[in-house]
Amino acid sequence: MDRPSISAATGSRYDPDERAARMAEFPLAAASGAELFQDFSTGFEESLRLLVAGIEARYGTS
Repeated sequence: MDRPSISAATGSRYDPDERAARMAEFPLAAASGAELFQDFSTGFEESLRLLVAGIEARYGTS
């Protein structure tokens, strides 16, 4: 779920074109980059909702 905008390894900002080049062998994964990484706030909120829903489905609510 962690999608930082700055790489810990290189200290550089996320570059969607660079990611697409690295993922060229996996076209579906490459295409998902913009959807997953461009709008961090929205992506984080959606991911958090999915995570909570999964926990709730598995363990129920109290």
